[in-house]
Amino acid sequence: MRKRPTITMNAAFKRIKPATLERQVLDLTGRLEALSVAKNPTRAKPAPHRFWEHR
Repeated sequence: MRKRPTITMNAAFKRIKPATLERQVLDLTGRLEALSVAKNPTRAKPAPHRFWEHR
């Protein structure tokens, strides 16, 4: 393997910070959960007409 791809790959991995990413994911997950709990529940579907069932 040539040196250049290895150097580029190592430089890219050094920029990735797993702890920071994990904190961001946990923060976004908490915000999404808060939004889903605060949201109004969906309305129930109306019952189908009985006329169509007896045909």
